[in-house]
Amino acid sequence: MTNPNSIQKVKLLRASQKGLTRRLLKSIPDFTTHATTCDIPILPATTADTVANLVLSNTTATASEDYDVDMSEFCDFDVAGIDPNTMNMLTEKEIVEQEEHDRYIDGEVSDIESEDDADSEEFQKARECQLEEVDDADECLALIKKKIPNSFVRTHEICSDKGCHLFDPVVDADEVACPCCGAPRRPGSVVKMVDIGDHISHMLTCDDFRKEVEQAKGLFAGKHDIGIVLCVDGFTSRVSNQSMVMIHVIIPSLDPSIRYTDDYTFQIVILFGDTKTDFDSYLRPIIQSLDRLSQQPIIVKRNGVFVAKSHIYNLGVIADGIEINQRLLKFAGHTSWHGCRFCLVKGGHPVEEKKSGMYFFKRGAPIRTREPLTQEVPVGAERYGIKEPTPFGQLSTFLSIDFFMCDELHMFSNVSKLCFELFSPRYNGRYKFVDNEARYPFALTTDDILNVKRSMDESRCTIPSDFNGSFKGVLSENARSMYRSVDWIAWLVYVVPTIIAPLFIAKETRIAVVPLARGIKISLQWSISSAEVQEIDGSFETWFKYLDTCLANETISRTVFRSNLHQLHHIPYMIRRMGPLRCYSARSLERSIGTYKKRIRSSRHPGINAGNIMETRGLFKFFNASCIFDFSALTASPDSNDKNFEQHPQDATYPQLWSPFDDSFPHVGVLLQGSSDVLICGLYRTIPWCRALMGCMTRLTGVRQRVVLPFHQQQQLRISTRLFHDNQVYISELYKKKNKSCSRGGKFVMFEAIHKNK
Repeated sequence: MTNPNSIQKVKLLRASQKGLTRRLLKSIPDFTTHATTCDIPILPATTADTVANLVLSNTTATASEDYDVDMSEFCDFDVAGIDPNTMNMLTEKEIVEQEEHDRYIDGEVSDIESEDDADSEEFQKARECQLEEVDDADECLALIKKKIPNSFVRTHEICSDKGCHLFDPVVDADEVACPCCGAPRRPGSVVKMVDIGDHISHMLTCDDFRKEVEQAKGLFAGKHDIGIVLCVDGFTSRVSNQSMVMIHVIIPSLDPSIRYTDDYTFQIVILFGDTKTDFDSYLRPIIQSLDRLSQQPIIVKRNGVFVAKSHIYNLGVIADGIEINQRLLKFAGHTSWHGCRFCLVKGGHPVEEKKSGMYFFKRGAPIRTREPLTQEVPVGAERYGIKEPTPFGQLSTFLSIDFFMCDELHMFSNVSKLCFELFSPRYNGRYKFVDNEARYPFALTTDDILNVKRSMDESRCTIPSDFNGSFKGVLSENARSMYRSVDWIAWLVYVVPTIIAPLFIAKETRIAVVPLARGIKISLQWSISSAEVQEIDGSFETWFKYLDTCLANETISRTVFRSNLHQLHHIPYMIRRMGPLRCYSARSLERSIGTYKKRIRSSRHPGINAGNIMETRGLFKFFNASCIFDFSALTASPDSNDKNFEQHPQDATYPQLWSPFDDSFPHVGVLLQGSSDVLICGLYRTIPWCRALMGCMTRLTGVRQRVVLPFHQQQQLRISTRLFHDNQVYISELYKKKNKSCSRGGKFVMFEAIHKNK
């Protein structure tokens, strides 16, 4: 049972964050005075062979191998808390200072400590103008970096024009211009990048994190050795069309219940500009760091006391097909003859006229081996789509093609979209065999699609909230715009086998479609046995054999066999090699991208804005994990939360009643003496409702009771609109009536009785 104090409200109120940074520092006794009088140096950017320490005091120490997080500045105090009663009380000076801080977050000021170049002259003028109005702007603007240095963020020089190259401090030391476009080199053009070793060493100083990553079963040589997975995906902000790439880190060493939470994942870098031209230059410092961390352990100290020794291993990389092919694997992609990145299958074109493209209708080709991925291919030899060795090949953990893991989110959602197009009369024309359209096996009418939509809409109110996905009925006209990737997967797993499959005329079609959904459903489990892997293999094989039969009978076109559909054939292999797909999913990456999209507000320099956000978020995550500050006030309502729920007075593990409540009713005895036509909440008649309640109590307790005892008659009736039980929220019809935005709920609940009526 979840701790009642942590689930008091479904929607937690967030207090205002204006002036948050200053109030955090003021929450520690005499900290502000100390911070303004001490000269805390800014740590310089370090090379790959230098390790800097996080300094939270007025002294600096460096070491070549040890990561020493000095937290002695906070030893004299307990956990620094935020008083929720003062969260919204700002002085005029604090409001002005917060505006300066917001300009830093928005990217309008990239770094208070760095000199702006000619291209950022506008930012310099804006900053100087604001500095004339605010006496202490420097302290407020760079408060996080200057008063509490964020040492795990490095700055790397990039091309000053297009951002097409990242300069290596050693290899490119003598370069005066960008080797890709020839733009002059300017020190002010930088990208912020998190040092993986530094960041994880800070996390290892936290007792809770060390307990979570301890290897009880000896999966690695050291008990604090950590495996990580890189996730890569591109995106654009809501206020700009500039393309950006996020490199995100998940830690499979953690328990699945916390593995994908925001506290235990982090971003290495937000790349911006023309990174496609020389993406290897951006990967170089990351791969060098990963290679060093896998061979040389990091020694983590807290206030000079040893706490952990850890190797960090990169277990793999996850990205969608385009990112994997173009930037990471150096692969020609799904449009080439050997367009499957897992095997050496050769594709083919459709045999009908007016159709083109590369499709993969064959299976059983050998899996790609390690050597062609890491070595130069001799001139004249078959490359099988590999353009050049992958930069990840130098890592000791790079074993084979399975290093580039399956992205279950995008793969299964793309398969689901393909199935929707196969079934939809609006889109399935491209998949029909020319001159044989009447025999198309997946044909559905427009009325069938409307009936499916109606069934989905009518079923939404009875679908428990534990099921992910919107389950909104879709039409061919709006399907692509209203469904997310997780919604498409839920549609294929739950809607297709239950509502759509029975609509097909041919029995063979129904028998083939259901195993496809079954195989994907099992593949999404957190734990998969050997027998279930065989079932996945058999389910997908049933689907593919049916497609082979249809292709041989010329009832479908080769255009059905897209690359994503072909890769389903490799799911059992990837599960055997790397484990269940959900254990290294990229879903947390998509959530992080969504968070950054909401927070990026600079339309002119969104990349700088994203880097500043990444830096600030990383520091506050460390504060939260190390318990230096208590951030509970940010997610708690200033008023008393005990009014929003009611738990059993004798046992807190019993089901909870959740707000809103209705206390406008008299005692039970008064209700029983009233007219039976009186409605409770305008929905139910009084006498039948009370009888139903007594019957429920009889089934629950096993004691038959025909008369309402005087004690019960004196009790006041209190109506609750929601119930929390077994991690499930039960929503009543009354709640739906009061909350028009609620589309689920109104469930019919059968209570299990301890006896049966004879």
